[in-house]
Amino acid sequence: MSTRTDQLLEMLGVNTRNLEISAEVKKAFINGTFYHFSLERLDKAIASYQEVTATEAKFAPAWLFMGICYCQLGEYEEAIAAYEKATQIHPTSQIAVEAWNGQGFAFEQLKQPQKAAAAYEHALAIDPKNAAARSNQERLQLVAG
Repeated sequence: MSTRTDQLLEMLGVNTRNLEISAEVKKAFINGTFYHFSLERLDKAIASYQEVTATEAKFAPAWLFMGICYCQLGEYEEAIAAYEKATQIHPTSQIAVEAWNGQGFAFEQLKQPQKAAAAYEHALAIDPKNAAARSNQERLQLVAG
């Protein structure tokens, strides 16, 4: 894996030295992340992540980025399902924090504020200083009145 990819994954709490995934899976993930995702070719990015998760179901970064893509497409139920997979694989990692935060956003879009609040609480339980989750939680509380 490239140094840039390693840095991205480590930022998300994935120790790349311990990953045992095939070169094909690494390539599919990198293509989805740095090519399709960055160019907002979200359907192609999702296809790349689905390819990765079909052979490496426990590769949490693919589930996280798949959730992000689904959110950007407005497919919130699918986003929630993808984020849920990421939280199950690495329940106390930065990936889980980002996935819980993403779930919160998706639940808000589906007009489910209680579930959104619970998701933000999960994120903050793992990382109490996470600015995005804290901001989203505070905004949700203001809207709820």
